[in-house]
Order: sequence, then C-alpha cells, then structure tokens
Amino acid sequence: MVLILAGVTTTVKNSHYDIFWLSHRLYIPFFFLLLWHGPTFWMWALLPMILFCLEHIYRLQERKKNFLIHSVTGYSHILGLHISPKNKQDFTFCEGQFVFIKIPHLSNEWHPFTISSPMGDMEEYGFFTLHIRVYDKDSWTYKIREHFKLISESNEVKSDKSDTLFK
Repeated sequence: MVLILAGVTTTVKNSHYDIFWLSHRLYIPFFFLLLWHGPTFWMWALLPMILFCLEHIYRLQERKKNFLIHSVTGYSHILGLHISPKNKQDFTFCEGQFVFIKIPHLSNEWHPFTISSPMGDMEEYGFFTLHIRVYDKDSWTYKIREHFKLISESNEVKSDKSDTLFK
C-alpha cells in the first residue's frame, strides 16, 4: 500500500509517469494479498471486483472503435481536436463524458480527455471536439502537438485560418 501511495504524489506523477502508472497497477497483487490475508475479505470485495471486471471487459470492447480526426487547431498552449467516429451510429455522448485517446505513433498509453462539445454537435456537424492543454516539452500533450505539426508540414496543408495545424 505504501508503494501505491508513493506513486500518486504530484512530483512522481508529473516527472515519472511510468512509475505513477506502474504503482497504480499494484492493485492486482494488493487484492490477492487481501484475499489471502483476510478470510472474510472476499465477502466484501466480491461485488466491487465483479463490477470492476465488467468495466474492464467493456473498455476492451470499446477500444476497438476507430475515430477520424477532421482538423486540429493549435494555440500557444491549447490543442483542439475535431473527431468523428467511423461508425456514427456507434457513438453518442453527454456533457461531462470523457474519451480515452491513444496515438500509436507516440506511445501505447491511453489518455483520458473530457469532451468539450455540446450535445448537438454530432448530429449537426458530424464530429465532437476535445480541447487539450499542452504542457512542457517532456509531456505527451507536447508530443501530440508536435506530431500534428509535422503532419501538417509534410502534407503542406494550408488554411485561411492561421491557427489550423491539420485538416
């Protein structure tokens, strides 16, 4: 438990994300130790563990959905992504929901972001929007901004808007 708590400090989370992520995966041996140590722990943990497993099965199924990026807008510290699902009937959202983003060209990590579009955007425009704050040069958000800049430069995409990076 001490290792899990040590990994959640702001210093570790900001400077060594891998340690933060690994320490959070220690819940698996922690639960097995609790099951072994406390003979009645299973009665209290059974329902939450079943719900936890069902959520992970659901997430694995949802990861198979593909999305397309329509455009990317960039400002000094904000990156805007306009995204649509390949199968529009497969995706709906409400205010406050979040999506997990993984860009294999950068890393195999999944990153959660809050959807910043109002509810009618999917029906009206066919896409939803994410606004991502770009942090320092070592961060994943900085790498994603640089990735889209490279794509924009290599495709020589021009726009009448000066803030459009990729379309």
